[in-house]
Amino acid sequence: QSVFGVDILVSDPFKNWEVFSYEENIRDPVFAWQLTKFSIRYLDSYTSDSFSSGGRDWVLKVYPNGVGNATGNSLSLF
Repeated sequence: QSVFGVDILVSDPFKNWEVFSYEENIRDPVFAWQLTKFSIRYLDSYTSDSFSSGGRDWVLKVYPNGVGNATGNSLSLF
C-alpha cells in the first residue's frame, strides 16, 4: 500500500517574484482514492472522481509511468 501526501494551494497567477503562503485550515483535508492492481494497469493515465476541498471542486490525474521529462522513471500526479 502506498500513501501520498498532497498540499492543495489555490492562488491568483503569480506576478514577478511574489511569495505565496497559505495558512488557512481546510475542512476535510483528506481524499482517498484507491487504484487496485496498480502494477498491472495499462492506460497512460487515470483520473479520480471529483471531490471538494477548500471550497473548490478537484480531480486528480495520475500517470503510473510518469509524463513529460519524468516518463519511464517516475509516477506523476496532478
